[in-house]
Amino acid sequence: MLFAYRIGTMLRKSTVCLILAISCEALEIDDARNQRLETSCARDISIWRSALYPVHPKTGSAVRLRAYVESRTPGAALSLQAVLLDASGKELKRVTELDFRTQLLSRCGELPELTRRVPYVANAEKIRIEVKLAGNPAAVKIRSLSLLPDRQMPHFSGIYDPPDPAPDLPEALRKLSRIAPAEAWVERGGKRPRLIVDGRETAYCTYKGRTDFKVFRRAGADLILSHVSGTTLFWSKPWDPAARRPDGTFDFSRLETELARMHANNPEARVILSVECDPDDRFLEEHPNCIFTNEHGEFGVRFDCAFRGFRKKHESPDAQKQEHWAVSYASAEFQEHIATGLRALTDFLKKSPAGNIVIGFCIVGGHDNQFVQWEYGGERGNADYSPSHRRALQAYLKEKYGTDEALQQAWGDSGVTLENAAVFTPEEWRARPLNGLRNGTGLKIRDCREFISISTARMLRRFAGELKRNFGRRCVVQAFYSSAIWPQAGRLALAELAKNGEIDIVAQVSNYAPARQIGFPGASANFCIGAAHMQNLIYVQELDHRTWRSQITGSWFGACEPDTPEKFRAQVLRDAGMSLAYGGDGFYFYDMYGSWYHDRQAEAVIAEVVRAARWSQRFRDAVPAAEVAVFLDERERISSTETAGNAAVTAWQLSGLTPDLYHLDDLCDPRLGTYKLYVILSPSTMTAAHWNALKRQAFQPGKVVLMTGNPGRYSSESIELPIRLRPMKESWNEVAEWIPDADDPLTEKCTGRLGVSEISIPGSGEVRFNTQRLRHCLDDSSAKILARWKNGAPAAGVKRSPKYGTFFYSAPVDGLTPQLLYNAAREAGILPVSRPGNAVFAGNGILAVHRLDAPVEVEFPADMEFFSSESGCKIGEGRKLALTLKIGESKVVLYRPKLERIDDEKK
Repeated sequence: MLFAYRIGTMLRKSTVCLILAISCEALEIDDARNQRLETSCARDISIWRSALYPVHPKTGSAVRLRAYVESRTPGAALSLQAVLLDASGKELKRVTELDFRTQLLSRCGELPELTRRVPYVANAEKIRIEVKLAGNPAAVKIRSLSLLPDRQMPHFSGIYDPPDPAPDLPEALRKLSRIAPAEAWVERGGKRPRLIVDGRETAYCTYKGRTDFKVFRRAGADLILSHVSGTTLFWSKPWDPAARRPDGTFDFSRLETELARMHANNPEARVILSVECDPDDRFLEEHPNCIFTNEHGEFGVRFDCAFRGFRKKHESPDAQKQEHWAVSYASAEFQEHIATGLRALTDFLKKSPAGNIVIGFCIVGGHDNQFVQWEYGGERGNADYSPSHRRALQAYLKEKYGTDEALQQAWGDSGVTLENAAVFTPEEWRARPLNGLRNGTGLKIRDCREFISISTARMLRRFAGELKRNFGRRCVVQAFYSSAIWPQAGRLALAELAKNGEIDIVAQVSNYAPARQIGFPGASANFCIGAAHMQNLIYVQELDHRTWRSQITGSWFGACEPDTPEKFRAQVLRDAGMSLAYGGDGFYFYDMYGSWYHDRQAEAVIAEVVRAARWSQRFRDAVPAAEVAVFLDERERISSTETAGNAAVTAWQLSGLTPDLYHLDDLCDPRLGTYKLYVILSPSTMTAAHWNALKRQAFQPGKVVLMTGNPGRYSSESIELPIRLRPMKESWNEVAEWIPDADDPLTEKCTGRLGVSEISIPGSGEVRFNTQRLRHCLDDSSAKILARWKNGAPAAGVKRSPKYGTFFYSAPVDGLTPQLLYNAAREAGILPVSRPGNAVFAGNGILAVHRLDAPVEVEFPADMEFFSSESGCKIGEGRKLALTLKIGESKVVLYRPKLERIDDEKK
């Protein structure tokens, strides 16, 4: 249900403006200039509407807005909308933001120009422009507004330089034969895993591409992650032919040539080979039971690396259009098919001198070339009804339950056996209980959904194990994966992935728009890095950041291509720096098209963050450790399509804190460090073991616990929180707001709503908040109430005790704000490195800042020495450091404890 909230507007009472002729020049709408929009609470919406103007019927129209943000509480949103009307004034079409997340006001000051392209619609005669402000207290002034014909310019075709040259192959192979075979492995050192290459601890600073090895050599990045280099095993493409010949043998001569070229252009290079593990069309035609299948028996179709949908079996994909059947990841036949190619690859590398510089492998393939489950959305529950998946599921259930009787009791079905068990039906998925999947059909759904993740993890381990066993020397294996911060139904089994040490490195792609845009908090550290380290996994960040040289394809807006070197620098320093500050072990720059980084200014930025990565590797154990830990429920997405992780990320990014990021299960790991502030986000699968571990570690005098959402919703074990709760009726568009006069240290300067995202302004006079289906309210007279739902029911509160410290509970799953986290840290005796509002990340010897609001000054709990990431020179010492930055600029500062003696030779 949608609610229309009070409209605090400045509506223009205007008649239709008559224009004698439609000019090709922009029409400046003078009435808009200096108009001010202001909201005072979450339910306010302030609207400015223009007069009516004629449309541009031949070209369509374009609207351009320049605005200045005077103030904003994180969570406020601004929308530019264009409305087409017919002669009678009836609305025909409304054009608003493609992605509602871009409406969020992440910064103060002058906003980049906002543009709305409005295609012509039949019978449209007039256009009205609307500017809307909502979601949280904020004030925005319109600088200028213009209307003009939409004349599309050709997309920028990119700047391409020749790739680094190839050497004389026989001579190159002779040189390679004199190199001792390189080795790499991961070993535990202190609290974290460490990457060892040729016996030395190494920061993961890597180039993924095939054109600019020299650029990255000069920048100090001597690791190469191969790209389109002859390691596609079976599925040929016009730009990347497969290694397998028609007769079934393999030809890796192109790989040998590429390795020789890498070595010739960077003699120090060590290489991780990206190995594409997709099956060929012939295999899938001969093994139709291995094709991803829906409930109607239709086969899944992939388009290049994307998923196109389902198609009847006789409607074959068009290979000329890069269409192919989508494979079932759990298929044993598919996995063995790929294993034959992996064995052929390692056999070749052991024989060729070019294999001497190879230190590992990266497994790629499937959806998005990352083996993401084929469907992003959960409308069908991500179910695979192929015979091969069903056989693999039955084997898993036998492993889990052992007997028919145990399975029957768990699923509440006397007719099910380990031999006939099947995936849940669409009807069972749609009828799943709102309050949990604890037994019966609900547990059946959980088992089947859990297997999607477990089977994918086991597939990756199968491929990794094949490579390691056959390579003949120590090597590392890398895979794409995600955590509860970006929960994907097929990648929610991190502990399973890490079993037996077959996978060593996990990589995550930095977020795209809007997080990657200048003026947003940042795109990286989007993984529970602490959870990876607990599983002895190295975490690396993919930086597929475009430059001002990159070709713009125009197929989507999310890449955030910078149009100047300064904007590229701001993006990279922020995103590489924040990943290192959160404990990431390195990064790689991914040049998809070639020649992106072939420029001295780009090279300088790359060298700067490489210097930062090496600094962090050296000093991260010497600087103060994080005192805040955030825990997210990895299995929440298995039981539900609603999750808390994504919604809460911005809150800690803007809080002035840099927490360690974990999964809920890490609470039970005895290696977990001690913290002063524990943040537990929507622990829906929390068990008694989790709860007892939390009480032992966090319920102590002086410590603070913040918890949100529905603890234990999907657990069969009861959990008794310090604050009593009761369920509310289902509500789809609700918001909770802070009580202005609560007079509590936790809510000092807290205004507006709980949460800083999960909002959209889609149309006329309405605001949509998150769609959390199951809600609670506080039912405890001994708790101090700090926030309320719209109906007045308590939505958040706190209890304090000299025995267990401070316990805060928020019913909204995303019920964190930057100011709340800052206040909670202060109550726990923590000194935040900065005040909330800017994107400031400090940890592991790295201070990364992206200014969004007031001038930035940082403060550390002890004296530090500060060094420039650009030059490596010392720039100051002490507890405080003021940074000179304009809004939208970034800086990385290297820091370490103050030393009596500095060994310059080791810097």
